Amino acid sequence: MKKTLFVVMLLSLPFLLFSLTLRRTTLEKLQRNTDLVIYGSVQSTRADWDEKHEFIWTEAEVEINEVLKGSWTQNRITISQLGGHVGDTGLEVPGVELLAPGDEVILFVRRFRGRYRIESMELGKFTIYTDKAGGEKKIRTIMPAEDIFGIDLAKKSSRAPELTQVLFKDFINRIRTISE
Repeated sequence: MKKTLFVVMLLSLPFLLFSLTLRRTTLEKLQRNTDLVIYGSVQSTRADWDEKHEFIWTEAEVEINEVLKGSWTQNRITISQLGGHVGDTGLEVPGVELLAPGDEVILFVRRFRGRYRIESMELGKFTIYTDKAGGEKKIRTIMPAEDIFGIDLAKKSSRAPELTQVLFKDFINRIRTISE
């Protein structure tokens, strides 16, 4: 079984390497390429093989608190991410953190081949957390702040942070401004 998965992954490597390239983008471009932008919390996850038994997909059930772009009438949506573990076999995609129960997130989502997926992989996922020092909700993302707010912050600092942290209310307001 493990040998078969290794051979399948080896044959699929060129496709995966090409398709997993993250290109720098802005919040405007990200929003333009999506069907939905949702604010919600992950209720559950389940990993399983695809129909051809080639790849493992993790399905995350997300309870929607607010739809920020698009039209969605249900209170939940299932988001598919490549990767996960089934039994003793795992598929990990470099640079992608799978959604987990309890995660509070803003997701830029696009329907592709019958599945709702996060646009631009990790760039379309914004994790929400509460700052322990100030008690305010903030967004954690790998997207640079200048790509979120459309300004050049690089001149203020010679070293860019690995993770950008933005106030939740400012981020939501930015998304709403772009949507108008």
